[in-house]
Amino acid sequence: MRRRAPCSGGCAGEEGSGEKEKPRPKDKELEKRVRRLEREIEKQEKLLAGLEEQVAAASADYQELSHLLEEKEREDAVLSDLMEQWESAADLLG
Repeated sequence: MRRRAPCSGGCAGEEGSGEKEKPRPKDKELEKRVRRLEREIEKQEKLLAGLEEQVAAASADYQELSHLLEEKEREDAVLSDLMEQWESAADLLG
């Protein structure tokens, strides 16, 4: 029995064969990464919502307000980074 060489997308008779393409290991890893990033983004958004409530409550205390706003700025940067990572991973999935 002879083995066939793998095709690089141009083999006759394979296009439209009706078979579903199995997800590649890299696709599964990307899917896991996207889901993990979505969970992290959700947690980060909840953390920021809590900080916004604290900022509103501390409006009369300048020092506390200043501290909270600095923390919120750092957490906003974390959220922005997570969203960029998610977008890149989701784009790779197609």
